[in-house]
Amino acid sequence: MKKITTLVLAAMTVLMVSCGTTKEAAKPAVEEKPAYVFTPTEEGDMDLSTASSVDYRGLKFNEETGILSCKNIEFFQVPLGEYLDAGTVVKVHMTGKNNGKEGFRCWLTDDNQVTLADPLYLDCIGEGLPAGDFDISFELHASGTVANFFVKGPKYGTMIDNIEITKIVLNW
Repeated sequence: MKKITTLVLAAMTVLMVSCGTTKEAAKPAVEEKPAYVFTPTEEGDMDLSTASSVDYRGLKFNEETGILSCKNIEFFQVPLGEYLDAGTVVKVHMTGKNNGKEGFRCWLTDDNQVTLADPLYLDCIGEGLPAGDFDISFELHASGTVANFFVKGPKYGTMIDNIEITKIVLNW
């Protein structure tokens, strides 16, 4: 019995030592992805990677294509990068694709999402925006100190159902 116990203990010791000294297979190096760097292609080109929403799951920016996808979210906003005074006219050019049925509307806001734009709600691109590619231009007039370009569902109580924004150009 002593011999069996000694043999079992010796075998366990060998197993424990060998388990602790086995070498892990070499793991391949993980290639680090370079950080996204925004490169404007024209004056007023907005960095879509800075867009934000309270519902981050429905707002995705693709660093490879530069496309901002918005699915089933109430709103998103893009910071202007500076404060604009009341009376400033902001020329807006947007391109993208409406993959949904609802569309959207746009305006200017301050840091607290208070609407400060005339027209108050730009509904001409909201309800009735046809499915498919869009290329729209319009003007908004700041009615107070503004900090953000704001995009929301086409009417009260609706969501931005499914749009892809390829470009937002703002000039003032």
